[in-house]
Amino acid sequence: MSKYRKALYISFAAEQSLILYGQHCKSYFVQKDKSLDREYKIRMYDNRPRKALFDKDIPFVRINYLYAENNDLPSNDWRIHKTLSNIEFANNAVLKELQYIEPNSIIYLNGHGNKIDTYLSQIIKYPNEDQYAYGRVYCYQIANLLSNGIPNHKKTHITIKMIACESIEFAQWLMDELHHKGFKNTCVIYSIDKMATYGPYTKVSKNHFLMKDTSSMARSSNLGLVLRGRFRYGEEYPDIKRVVHNYSGLIEDEPSRDFKKKYMQFDNVVRTYTSIDGLTEYQEEFILLQNILFQTLAHYLNNYEQSFYHGIFHRHGNSGHKRVKCFCEQINSISTESIVNSTTLPEDAITQIIKEIQLFANKGSDYTQYSGSINVNNSSGMTFIMRGLIKFISMSGTIKSPKFQTFLNYIFDSNNIDIENLNNRINCLNKIINFKL
Repeated sequence: MSKYRKALYISFAAEQSLILYGQHCKSYFVQKDKSLDREYKIRMYDNRPRKALFDKDIPFVRINYLYAENNDLPSNDWRIHKTLSNIEFANNAVLKELQYIEPNSIIYLNGHGNKIDTYLSQIIKYPNEDQYAYGRVYCYQIANLLSNGIPNHKKTHITIKMIACESIEFAQWLMDELHHKGFKNTCVIYSIDKMATYGPYTKVSKNHFLMKDTSSMARSSNLGLVLRGRFRYGEEYPDIKRVVHNYSGLIEDEPSRDFKKKYMQFDNVVRTYTSIDGLTEYQEEFILLQNILFQTLAHYLNNYEQSFYHGIFHRHGNSGHKRVKCFCEQINSISTESIVNSTTLPEDAITQIIKEIQLFANKGSDYTQYSGSINVNNSSGMTFIMRGLIKFISMSGTIKSPKFQTFLNYIFDSNNIDIENLNNRINCLNKIINFKL
Protein backbone atom coordinates (compact mmCIF):
# COMPACT_ATOMS: atom_id res chain seq x y z
CA MET A 1 0.00 0.00 0.00
CA SER A 2 1.29 3.47 -0.88
CA LYS A 3 1.95 6.18 1.69
CA TYR A 4 1.00 9.84 1.61
CA ARG A 5 3.91 12.28 1.58
CA LYS A 6 2.13 14.88 3.72
CA ALA A 7 -1.01 15.01 5.85
CA LEU A 8 -3.12 17.72 7.50
CA TYR A 9 -6.09 17.59 9.90
CA ILE A 10 -8.60 20.46 9.82
CA SER A 11 -11.36 20.34 12.42
CA PHE A 12 -14.43 22.56 12.50
CA ALA A 13 -15.65 20.77 15.64
CA ALA A 14 -14.37 20.53 19.19
CA GLU A 15 -12.42 17.54 20.37
CA GLN A 16 -14.70 15.78 22.85
CA SER A 17 -16.68 12.69 21.85
CA LEU A 18 -20.30 13.49 21.12
CA ILE A 19 -21.36 10.31 22.94
CA LEU A 20 -19.59 11.27 26.16
CA TYR A 21 -19.90 15.02 26.50
CA GLY A 22 -21.08 16.65 23.32
CA GLN A 23 -18.60 18.12 20.85
CA HIS A 24 -19.68 21.67 21.67
CA CYS A 25 -18.34 21.30 25.24
CA LYS A 26 -14.78 22.03 24.13
CA SER A 27 -15.26 25.17 22.11
CA TYR A 28 -12.58 27.84 21.95
CA PHE A 29 -14.50 29.94 24.48
CA VAL A 30 -14.51 27.16 27.09
CA GLN A 31 -10.88 26.04 26.84
CA LYS A 32 -8.50 27.44 29.46
CA ASP A 33 -5.63 28.12 27.08
CA LYS A 34 -6.77 30.70 24.55
CA SER A 35 -3.42 31.32 22.88
CA LEU A 36 -3.97 32.00 19.19
CA ASP A 37 -0.31 31.50 18.32
CA ARG A 38 -0.08 27.90 19.47
CA GLU A 39 0.50 25.30 16.76
CA TYR A 40 -1.03 21.86 17.24
CA LYS A 41 -0.25 18.28 16.28
CA ILE A 42 -2.52 15.26 16.35
CA ARG A 43 -1.54 11.60 16.34
CA MET A 44 -3.99 9.95 14.00
CA TYR A 45 -5.65 6.64 14.89
CA ASP A 46 -3.41 6.14 17.90
CA ASN A 47 -4.82 2.69 18.76
CA ARG A 48 -4.82 1.47 15.15
CA PRO A 49 -2.24 3.32 13.01
CA ARG A 50 -2.98 3.59 9.29
CA LYS A 51 -0.35 2.26 6.91
CA ALA A 52 -1.03 5.08 4.45
CA LEU A 53 0.31 7.74 6.84
CA PHE A 54 4.07 8.32 6.73
CA ASP A 55 4.02 10.60 9.79
CA LYS A 56 1.72 9.58 12.62
CA ASP A 57 1.82 13.07 14.19
CA ILE A 58 0.44 15.58 11.70
CA PRO A 59 -0.43 19.32 11.78
CA PHE A 60 -3.81 19.99 13.40
CA VAL A 61 -5.76 23.19 12.67
CA ARG A 62 -8.43 23.68 15.34
CA ILE A 63 -11.34 25.84 14.21
CA ASN A 64 -13.47 25.29 17.31
CA TYR A 65 -15.08 28.72 17.02
CA LEU A 66 -17.63 30.06 14.56
CA TYR A 67 -16.24 30.10 11.03
CA ALA A 68 -17.99 33.32 10.02
CA GLU A 69 -17.55 36.97 9.15
CA ASN A 70 -18.07 39.55 11.90
CA ASN A 71 -21.50 40.61 10.67
CA ASP A 72 -22.67 36.98 10.75
CA LEU A 73 -21.79 36.45 14.44
CA PRO A 74 -24.51 36.62 17.11
CA SER A 75 -22.52 39.41 18.81
CA ASN A 76 -18.97 40.72 19.13
CA ASP A 77 -18.47 38.38 22.10
CA TRP A 78 -18.03 35.57 19.59
CA ARG A 79 -15.00 37.19 17.97
CA ILE A 80 -11.62 35.61 18.75
CA HIS A 81 -9.30 38.27 17.30
CA LYS A 82 -9.20 42.04 17.69
CA THR A 83 -8.60 42.94 14.05
CA LEU A 84 -9.27 39.84 11.96
CA SER A 85 -12.65 38.23 11.52
CA ASN A 86 -13.00 34.62 12.66
CA ILE A 87 -13.06 33.39 9.08
CA GLU A 88 -9.95 35.42 8.16
CA PHE A 89 -8.04 34.09 11.16
CA ALA A 90 -9.07 30.49 10.41
CA ASN A 91 -8.15 30.81 6.73
CA ASN A 92 -4.71 32.17 7.63
CA ALA A 93 -4.11 29.21 9.96
CA VAL A 94 -5.07 26.73 7.24
CA LEU A 95 -3.08 28.52 4.52
CA LYS A 96 0.01 28.41 6.73
CA GLU A 97 -0.16 24.59 6.71
CA LEU A 98 -1.26 24.17 3.09
CA GLN A 99 2.07 25.57 1.89
CA TYR A 100 3.68 22.27 2.94
CA ILE A 101 1.22 20.07 1.04
CA GLU A 102 2.79 18.07 -1.80
CA PRO A 103 1.29 15.92 -4.56
CA ASN A 104 0.14 12.70 -2.91
CA SER A 105 -1.09 14.25 0.34
CA ILE A 106 -4.17 13.65 2.47
CA ILE A 107 -6.28 16.34 4.14
CA TYR A 108 -8.76 15.31 6.84
CA LEU A 109 -11.90 17.42 7.27
CA ASN A 110 -13.78 17.06 10.56
CA GLY A 111 -17.23 18.46 11.27
CA HIS A 112 -20.88 17.52 11.60
CA GLY A 113 -22.32 16.10 8.39
CA ASN A 114 -25.76 15.23 7.08
CA LYS A 115 -26.87 13.33 3.97
CA ILE A 116 -28.50 16.24 2.18
CA ASP A 117 -26.35 19.15 3.39
CA THR A 118 -23.77 20.88 1.21
CA TYR A 119 -22.12 22.24 4.36
CA LEU A 120 -20.56 21.00 7.60
CA SER A 121 -22.28 22.14 10.78
CA GLN A 122 -20.68 23.66 13.87
CA ILE A 123 -22.06 23.70 17.42
CA ILE A 124 -20.20 26.20 19.61
CA LYS A 125 -20.82 26.84 23.31
CA TYR A 126 -20.31 30.20 24.99
CA PRO A 127 -18.82 30.02 28.52
CA ASN A 128 -20.75 30.46 31.75
CA GLU A 129 -24.05 30.66 29.93
CA ASP A 130 -26.43 28.16 28.45
CA GLN A 131 -25.80 29.70 25.07
CA TYR A 132 -24.94 27.95 21.81
CA ALA A 133 -24.30 29.15 18.30
CA TYR A 134 -24.63 27.14 15.11
CA GLY A 135 -22.40 27.67 12.12
CA ARG A 136 -22.12 26.36 8.58
CA VAL A 137 -18.97 25.71 6.57
CA TYR A 138 -19.92 25.41 2.90
CA CYS A 139 -18.16 23.21 0.36
CA TYR A 140 -17.35 26.20 -1.88
CA GLN A 141 -15.55 27.86 1.07
CA ILE A 142 -13.37 24.78 1.56
CA ALA A 143 -12.71 24.52 -2.18
CA ASN A 144 -11.67 28.18 -2.39
CA LEU A 145 -9.40 27.78 0.61
CA LEU A 146 -7.68 24.69 -0.80
CA SER A 147 -7.34 26.24 -4.24
CA ASN A 148 -5.83 29.44 -2.85
CA GLY A 149 -3.41 27.56 -0.60
CA ILE A 150 -2.23 24.84 -2.99
CA PRO A 151 -0.35 26.04 -6.11
CA ASN A 152 -1.33 24.64 -9.51
CA HIS A 153 1.76 22.42 -9.72
CA LYS A 154 0.66 20.67 -6.50
CA LYS A 155 -3.00 20.20 -7.40
CA THR A 156 -2.60 16.54 -8.25
CA HIS A 157 -3.12 13.33 -6.32
CA ILE A 158 -4.76 15.05 -3.34
CA THR A 159 -7.05 13.03 -1.07
CA ILE A 160 -9.72 14.67 1.10
CA LYS A 161 -10.94 12.33 3.86
CA MET A 162 -14.20 13.30 5.56
CA ILE A 163 -14.38 12.64 9.31
CA ALA A 164 -18.08 13.42 9.38
CA CYS A 165 -21.37 11.54 9.41
CA GLU A 166 -23.01 10.79 6.06
CA SER A 167 -21.42 13.78 4.30
CA ILE A 168 -22.69 12.55 0.93
CA GLU A 169 -23.87 15.79 -0.71
CA PHE A 170 -21.01 17.78 0.79
CA ALA A 171 -18.37 15.41 -0.61
CA GLN A 172 -19.92 15.36 -4.08
CA TRP A 173 -20.26 19.14 -4.28
CA LEU A 174 -16.76 19.65 -2.88
CA MET A 175 -15.27 17.36 -5.54
CA ASP A 176 -17.17 19.22 -8.25
CA GLU A 177 -15.75 22.53 -7.00
CA LEU A 178 -12.19 21.15 -6.85
CA HIS A 179 -12.50 19.67 -10.34
CA HIS A 180 -13.42 23.05 -11.79
CA LYS A 181 -10.55 24.70 -9.92
CA GLY A 182 -7.98 22.55 -11.70
CA PHE A 183 -7.37 19.71 -9.24
CA LYS A 184 -6.38 16.49 -11.04
CA ASN A 185 -6.32 12.91 -9.79
CA THR A 186 -8.09 14.16 -6.68
CA CYS A 187 -10.66 12.39 -4.55
CA VAL A 188 -12.98 12.95 -1.60
CA ILE A 189 -13.62 9.94 0.64
CA TYR A 190 -16.86 9.95 2.64
CA SER A 191 -18.91 7.60 4.79
CA ILE A 192 -22.47 6.58 3.95
CA ASP A 193 -23.13 5.79 7.62
CA LYS A 194 -22.95 7.73 10.87
CA MET A 195 -19.47 7.89 12.32
CA ALA A 196 -18.42 6.57 15.72
CA THR A 197 -15.21 7.77 17.35
CA TYR A 198 -13.81 5.42 19.97
CA GLY A 199 -12.88 7.72 22.79
CA PRO A 200 -12.46 11.53 22.69
CA TYR A 201 -9.35 13.32 21.52
CA THR A 202 -6.81 13.02 24.31
CA LYS A 203 -4.30 15.72 25.19
CA VAL A 204 -0.69 14.64 25.53
CA SER A 205 0.29 18.25 26.08
CA LYS A 206 -1.15 21.68 25.37
CA ASN A 207 -0.35 21.37 21.70
CA HIS A 208 -0.46 17.60 21.11
CA PHE A 209 -3.57 15.45 20.77
CA LEU A 210 -4.32 11.77 20.16
CA MET A 211 -7.26 10.58 18.08
CA LYS A 212 -8.57 7.05 18.42
CA ASP A 213 -9.80 4.79 15.66
CA THR A 214 -13.00 5.69 13.83
CA SER A 215 -15.69 3.46 12.41
CA SER A 216 -19.40 3.55 11.62
CA MET A 217 -22.22 3.23 14.14
CA ALA A 218 -23.37 0.01 12.46
CA ARG A 219 -19.98 -1.61 12.84
CA SER A 220 -19.49 -0.53 16.43
CA SER A 221 -22.84 -2.08 17.41
CA ASN A 222 -21.67 -5.60 16.50
CA LEU A 223 -20.16 -6.63 19.84
CA GLY A 224 -18.98 -10.05 18.69
CA LEU A 225 -16.78 -8.64 15.96
CA VAL A 226 -15.57 -5.84 18.21
CA LEU A 227 -14.36 -8.37 20.77
CA ARG A 228 -12.44 -10.19 18.05
CA GLY A 229 -10.95 -6.91 16.85
CA ARG A 230 -12.17 -7.53 13.31
CA PHE A 231 -14.28 -4.40 12.84
CA ARG A 232 -11.20 -2.20 12.56
CA TYR A 233 -10.13 -3.94 9.42
CA GLY A 234 -13.59 -4.20 7.88
CA GLU A 235 -12.97 -7.79 6.84
CA GLU A 236 -16.52 -8.97 7.52
CA TYR A 237 -18.44 -5.87 6.51
CA PRO A 238 -19.65 -4.29 3.30
CA ASP A 239 -17.77 -1.21 2.12
CA ILE A 240 -19.29 1.79 3.92
CA LYS A 241 -16.92 4.32 2.35
CA ARG A 242 -17.35 5.81 -1.09
CA VAL A 243 -14.97 7.91 -3.16
CA VAL A 244 -15.93 10.70 -5.53
CA HIS A 245 -12.97 11.51 -7.77
CA ASN A 246 -11.71 12.70 -11.17
CA TYR A 247 -8.92 10.17 -11.83
CA SER A 248 -10.47 9.30 -15.20
CA GLY A 249 -10.76 12.97 -16.15
CA LEU A 250 -14.47 12.95 -15.31
CA ILE A 251 -16.16 13.04 -11.91
CA GLU A 252 -17.09 9.54 -10.79
CA ASP A 253 -18.45 8.07 -7.55
CA GLU A 254 -17.73 4.47 -6.56
CA PRO A 255 -17.09 2.22 -3.54
CA SER A 256 -13.76 2.76 -1.82
CA ARG A 257 -12.48 -0.77 -2.45
CA ASP A 258 -13.20 -0.55 -6.18
CA PHE A 259 -11.44 2.81 -6.35
CA LYS A 260 -8.31 1.43 -4.65
CA LYS A 261 -8.10 -1.50 -7.05
CA LYS A 262 -8.36 0.80 -10.08
CA TYR A 263 -6.20 3.75 -9.10
CA MET A 264 -4.16 3.05 -5.95
CA GLN A 265 -1.85 0.35 -7.28
CA PHE A 266 1.88 1.14 -7.33
CA ASP A 267 2.32 2.00 -11.02
CA ASN A 268 -0.81 4.17 -11.09
CA VAL A 269 0.17 6.03 -7.93
CA VAL A 270 3.70 6.97 -9.02
CA ARG A 271 2.50 7.98 -12.50
CA THR A 272 -0.09 10.42 -11.15
CA TYR A 273 2.67 12.46 -9.52
CA THR A 274 3.94 13.53 -12.92
CA SER A 275 0.56 14.77 -14.21
CA ILE A 276 1.57 18.40 -13.68
CA ASP A 277 1.13 20.82 -16.55
CA GLY A 278 4.29 22.33 -18.02
CA LEU A 279 6.86 19.85 -16.70
CA THR A 280 9.94 19.29 -18.82
CA GLU A 281 10.92 15.68 -19.45
CA TYR A 282 13.83 16.13 -17.03
CA GLN A 283 11.58 17.44 -14.25
CA GLU A 284 9.07 14.67 -14.87
CA GLU A 285 11.83 12.08 -14.70
CA PHE A 286 13.13 13.37 -11.36
CA ILE A 287 9.67 13.47 -9.78
CA LEU A 288 9.09 9.90 -10.98
CA LEU A 289 12.41 8.79 -9.44
CA GLN A 290 11.72 10.53 -6.15
CA ASN A 291 8.33 8.96 -5.74
CA ILE A 292 9.27 5.47 -6.93
CA LEU A 293 11.95 5.40 -4.23
CA PHE A 294 9.50 6.69 -1.61
CA GLN A 295 6.70 4.27 -2.50
CA THR A 296 9.07 1.29 -2.77
CA LEU A 297 10.31 1.99 0.74
CA ALA A 298 6.71 2.50 1.88
CA HIS A 299 6.27 -1.25 1.39
CA TYR A 300 9.28 -1.86 3.65
CA LEU A 301 7.86 0.48 6.32
CA ASN A 302 4.42 -1.11 6.10
CA ASN A 303 5.86 -4.56 6.70
CA TYR A 304 7.79 -3.42 9.74
CA GLU A 305 4.94 -1.37 11.21
CA GLN A 306 2.73 -4.45 11.35
CA SER A 307 4.08 -6.00 14.55
CA PHE A 308 3.20 -9.50 13.34
CA TYR A 309 6.04 -9.32 10.85
CA HIS A 310 8.77 -8.42 13.31
CA GLY A 311 11.47 -11.04 13.32
CA ILE A 312 9.99 -12.87 10.33
CA PHE A 313 10.57 -10.62 7.32
CA HIS A 314 13.06 -8.36 9.12
CA ARG A 315 16.33 -9.42 10.70
CA HIS A 316 17.00 -6.00 12.11
CA GLY A 317 15.06 -4.02 14.69
CA ASN A 318 13.78 -0.58 15.33
CA SER A 319 17.09 0.94 14.23
CA GLY A 320 16.69 -0.25 10.64
CA HIS A 321 13.15 1.10 10.52
CA LYS A 322 14.30 4.52 11.71
CA ARG A 323 17.15 4.51 9.19
CA VAL A 324 14.72 3.96 6.31
CA LYS A 325 12.36 6.65 7.63
CA CYS A 326 15.31 9.05 7.75
CA PHE A 327 16.11 8.27 4.10
CA CYS A 328 12.47 8.87 3.10
CA GLU A 329 12.42 12.18 4.97
CA GLN A 330 15.56 13.32 3.16
CA ILE A 331 14.28 12.57 -0.34
CA ASN A 332 10.86 14.00 0.56
CA SER A 333 12.53 17.23 1.64
CA ILE A 334 13.16 18.01 -2.05
CA SER A 335 9.95 19.92 -2.73
CA THR A 336 7.97 19.73 -5.94
CA GLU A 337 8.06 23.52 -6.02
CA SER A 338 11.87 23.59 -6.13
CA ILE A 339 11.87 21.20 -9.10
CA VAL A 340 9.12 23.03 -11.00
CA ASN A 341 10.77 26.43 -10.45
CA SER A 342 14.20 25.21 -11.55
CA THR A 343 15.24 26.80 -14.85
CA THR A 344 17.96 24.22 -15.47
CA LEU A 345 18.15 20.45 -15.48
CA PRO A 346 17.44 19.17 -11.94
CA GLU A 347 21.00 17.82 -11.73
CA ASP A 348 21.51 19.30 -8.26
CA ALA A 349 18.51 17.33 -7.04
CA ILE A 350 19.82 14.21 -8.81
CA THR A 351 23.15 14.71 -7.03
CA GLN A 352 21.30 14.98 -3.73
CA ILE A 353 19.52 11.67 -4.35
CA ILE A 354 22.78 9.89 -5.28
CA LYS A 355 24.55 11.32 -2.21
CA GLU A 356 21.68 10.20 0.03
CA ILE A 357 21.86 6.65 -1.34
CA GLN A 358 25.62 6.63 -0.73
CA LEU A 359 25.25 8.04 2.80
CA PHE A 360 22.70 5.32 3.55
CA ALA A 361 25.07 2.64 2.23
CA ASN A 362 28.07 4.08 4.12
CA LYS A 363 26.15 4.90 7.33
CA GLY A 364 27.32 8.48 6.97
CA SER A 365 25.93 11.81 8.19
CA ASP A 366 22.50 11.40 9.87
CA TYR A 367 22.70 7.61 9.53
CA THR A 368 25.57 7.25 12.02
CA GLN A 369 23.08 7.40 14.90
CA TYR A 370 21.44 4.10 13.92
CA SER A 371 23.01 0.86 15.10
CA GLY A 372 23.47 -2.24 12.99
CA SER A 373 25.34 -2.88 9.77
CA ILE A 374 24.09 -2.27 6.23
CA ASN A 375 23.28 -5.61 4.65
CA VAL A 376 21.47 -6.74 1.52
CA ASN A 377 19.29 -9.59 2.70
CA ASN A 378 15.85 -9.90 1.11
CA SER A 379 14.15 -7.65 3.65
CA SER A 380 16.79 -4.96 4.21
CA GLY A 381 16.30 -1.27 3.48
CA MET A 382 19.26 -1.26 1.09
CA THR A 383 17.65 -4.04 -0.94
CA PHE A 384 14.42 -2.05 -1.18
CA ILE A 385 16.36 0.98 -2.43
CA MET A 386 17.92 -1.20 -5.14
CA ARG A 387 14.47 -2.50 -6.09
CA GLY A 388 13.28 1.08 -6.39
CA LEU A 389 16.12 1.92 -8.75
CA ILE A 390 15.36 -1.12 -10.92
CA LYS A 391 11.68 -0.14 -10.97
CA PHE A 392 12.67 3.36 -12.08
CA ILE A 393 14.74 1.93 -14.95
CA SER A 394 11.79 -0.17 -16.14
CA MET A 395 9.24 2.67 -15.88
CA SER A 396 11.28 5.61 -17.17
CA GLY A 397 12.37 4.26 -20.55
CA THR A 398 15.30 6.29 -21.86
CA ILE A 399 16.89 8.09 -18.90
CA LYS A 400 17.29 11.81 -19.56
CA SER A 401 19.70 12.80 -16.78
CA PRO A 402 23.33 12.17 -17.85
CA LYS A 403 24.50 12.09 -14.24
CA PHE A 404 21.93 9.55 -13.11
CA GLN A 405 22.46 7.43 -16.22
CA THR A 406 26.18 7.28 -15.36
CA PHE A 407 25.35 6.26 -11.78
CA LEU A 408 22.98 3.48 -12.85
CA ASN A 409 25.36 2.18 -15.52
CA TYR A 410 28.11 1.96 -12.92
CA ILE A 411 26.23 0.08 -10.20
CA PHE A 412 24.15 -2.26 -12.38
CA ASP A 413 25.50 -4.73 -14.92
CA SER A 414 23.49 -4.03 -18.08
CA ASN A 415 23.65 -7.73 -18.95
CA ASN A 416 22.37 -8.83 -15.56
CA ILE A 417 20.34 -6.55 -13.33
CA ASP A 418 18.68 -9.34 -11.36
CA ILE A 419 19.00 -7.94 -7.84
CA GLU A 420 16.96 -10.78 -6.38
CA ASN A 421 20.27 -12.63 -6.54
CA LEU A 422 22.23 -12.06 -3.31
CA ASN A 423 25.65 -11.94 -4.99
CA ASN A 424 24.41 -9.29 -7.42
CA ARG A 425 23.14 -7.20 -4.50
CA ILE A 426 26.47 -7.46 -2.69
CA ASN A 427 28.23 -6.33 -5.86
CA CYS A 428 25.81 -3.41 -6.28
CA LEU A 429 26.31 -2.29 -2.68
CA ASN A 430 30.08 -2.17 -3.12
CA LYS A 431 29.69 -0.15 -6.32
CA ILE A 432 27.31 2.31 -4.64
CA ILE A 433 29.86 2.86 -1.86
CA ASN A 434 32.73 3.37 -4.31
CA PHE A 435 30.94 5.54 -6.90
CA LYS A 436 32.63 8.93 -7.42
CA LEU A 437 30.36 11.88 -8.12
